[in-house]
Amino acid sequence: MLYEDYFLVPTEENLEHKIEVIKENISRASKLKNKITSMRTPSSVVHSGSSFHNSIKETINSNTSISVDAELDKVYHAISMLDITNLNEDVIIEKINKILSSDNIRYMQLINGIRLKLYGEIILYSKMISKTSSKEELEEIKEIIEIIKNKMCILEELTLEKEVQESTALTNELYFLTSDSGNIILLESIRKNIPIEYYPDLKKLLVGIKNCKYRGLKYLHKISYFEVKDSKMRITFARLSDGKILIIDTFMKKEDTSELYRKTKVNRSVKYLNAKNYYLANMNNPDFTSQHNAIYDEIIAILDSKDYTLGGEDDAPTLK
Repeated sequence: MLYEDYFLVPTEENLEHKIEVIKENISRASKLKNKITSMRTPSSVVHSGSSFHNSIKETINSNTSISVDAELDKVYHAISMLDITNLNEDVIIEKINKILSSDNIRYMQLINGIRLKLYGEIILYSKMISKTSSKEELEEIKEIIEIIKNKMCILEELTLEKEVQESTALTNELYFLTSDSGNIILLESIRKNIPIEYYPDLKKLLVGIKNCKYRGLKYLHKISYFEVKDSKMRITFARLSDGKILIIDTFMKKEDTSELYRKTKVNRSVKYLNAKNYYLANMNNPDFTSQHNAIYDEIIAILDSKDYTLGGEDDAPTLK
């Protein structure tokens, strides 16, 4: 079959039409590649180039099931064509998960395969940038690339969330991030920001993390850590390793303080990243773990008592 008979050729000059043709040709090329691959053993040779490109080629060559997978092609095509314009992230995640079917036993394999294919789309559109002389087309192509990157980020989020949910640990060891003065940030936030009537919700979230049950789990890719939520309460945390969790902070989500909420999370991200190596170096120290177990017990006792007040900043519990 001639190339012209198999692949579409743009018949209009507008960019929207060209993009639709490209996406259709990507789908046809994938199906053609699958037919060819099924008739021969894929080469294990990895050509010279950047380590990232080599990594992608190795993944494709070492996982034949991805390249000859009709289910992957179908799911990828649906996500590639998904219009996420003006949608917030939660809605996008809901739509992508509906396509993926989160109970699919091949969920992680599908996500990784789709991410590879979306990366291939970015390469194609990047080549278009070098060939266009129209400023308008250039801007539209850049917007499309950003949309694809957004989809890839969300797929990465889903992967990390799945890893946390599928932890082999029965319970987690919890560690607690401290302020510059050595105070436990979670305790400071309880004292300053959390009304007593919300203590039960906060306890439910904290005990859930301890028992590897993550209510409303979400990975916040812009600030590199996780969040669980219940009603108005939020707890943010980072995964140090399987079975070891660093509790970062707690918040109440209020519409009138959403900007403050966002800025605080960013600030906490900086503090967490600066302290991460310290916790990684000490998390296997029995004395260090014992200290944090005592802090956890103290916090649970406070949330049970519903009578927690601290006289001032200097009186806040500290980690020695």
